[in-house]
Amino acid sequence: MTMKYITKQQIKHLGPNSKLLKQYKSQLKGLTPLQLETGVGLILGDAYIRSRDEGKTYCMQFEWKKWSLY
Repeated sequence: MTMKYITKQQIKHLGPNSKLLKQYKSQLKGLTPLQLETGVGLILGDAYIRSRDEGKTYCMQFEWKKWSLY
């Protein structure tokens, strides 16, 4: 049985337990290790996405500031 490709438009406004939503999620590919590490870094606040040319292109900028309690 061939699974029909489900678009994001088809799953809008569905509940979290919808059969179609579960099928959509199953067709998504997993993240590479680099993508996962980058995502975790963004969540923790070490990086952010910025544009230098008013939205034409984007880059990810990392900031690590050394601080102390003294």
